[in-house]
Amino acid sequence: MLLLRIKMVLIRLGFRVSLGLGDLRRVKKSKEFRMEKQAIKQLMYGGIKELMNDRRYYYNSGMGKNYSHFTDAGKVAVYEFVTEIASYITDAENADLDKRAKEMVLNELKGN
Repeated sequence: MLLLRIKMVLIRLGFRVSLGLGDLRRVKKSKEFRMEKQAIKQLMYGGIKELMNDRRYYYNSGMGKNYSHFTDAGKVAVYEFVTEIASYITDAENADLDKRAKEMVLNELKGN
């Protein structure tokens, strides 16, 4: 579901993204899809990097980083992208917390 949503956001922003049948099948099969933290980090980095490579969204000055900036359209795109990812970050954190809590209870029951 996340992959499809992200692809839809990128398409809406004007990027050419393939919506293959394999992606749709995976989304339909996954009832409770959760991304791992590392995958979310890579997705965030990759998504921001792609936005920065497009001059519609980011102005990269040859004078240095002090003169480089996101355009108004870029600021909107970053906001939409981060908003889309935020719920999956929360899900990953909650899943991690739940896993640690279960491990603590099992260790307590085992007497470790």
